[in-house]
Amino acid sequence: PALPAEMLAPPDEESVLLAADGPFPLLTFSKPIVLLSGAEDGLIIGLGAQIGATPTPDNPHPLLRQAYESSDAPVVWGLLADSNHGSFGVSGSYWWPDLKPSTQERFFEPGTQFQLVDVALAHQMQRELALAFFDLTLREDQSAQKRLLENRFKAQGMRLESRNFQ
Repeated sequence: PALPAEMLAPPDEESVLLAADGPFPLLTFSKPIVLLSGAEDGLIIGLGAQIGATPTPDNPHPLLRQAYESSDAPVVWGLLADSNHGSFGVSGSYWWPDLKPSTQERFFEPGTQFQLVDVALAHQMQRELALAFFDLTLREDQSAQKRLLENRFKAQGMRLESRNFQ
């Protein structure tokens, strides 16, 4: 609702996030989705707070949590500790990882700096989870479900949850 109308997709076009009509995208997942988010993503934390959700260190993205828990579609959610919006982002710093900062301030502990997850590791997680998701949902390769849901990145801070998979 806060975005200018010219930024939104017309009602007859499909868009994941910027549709002019329909439910707010951070509250509803209607198709299979793999969602990766950084636990220290100030953009998503701030957006949730603006909309009236109450982010906490244990639940930094309450709107995504609500959408995840209420989804009837297959959904995988990975929440990566010590990562931010740019950790998985496809932006200038994605293409030039050396430009990404290596530390930042904790959102819930102002003044406390921490080391961000290594860019190459975050991109490896993203690549492996996305490929397994596409193999499962598009190629209908049931063997990919194990690769998608086994969470081989748990020791690196990835909290992985899934719903509505058989």
